[in-house]
Amino acid sequence: MIADHLDWAHVNDHALLLQEKVDAYLAFIESGDLRRRPEVAQIESPEVWIWVRGLHAPPPEALAFLARTEAFLAKAGVRFRFEHCTSDQLVPGA
Repeated sequence: MIADHLDWAHVNDHALLLQEKVDAYLAFIESGDLRRRPEVAQIESPEVWIWVRGLHAPPPEALAFLARTEAFLAKAGVRFRFEHCTSDQLVPGA
């Protein structure tokens, strides 16, 4: 889960930062490191998600970026979700 506290005032900058985080998560997944974690290794076919919880709702001009991210990750077998939430929901259990 990626906790995204940034606003979307500068859509391109925000998208780039989010892309870098998603790429890092994808690299962790594709390297096999996720699969080697004991809590994941015991699951035969785990469903893998990259879930972004954002403090600020994405504006219309960011929706295309999020859709492209979802499509790209789907090709890698990873599901993607962006969820707008309140500050007390941003990090579960915090």
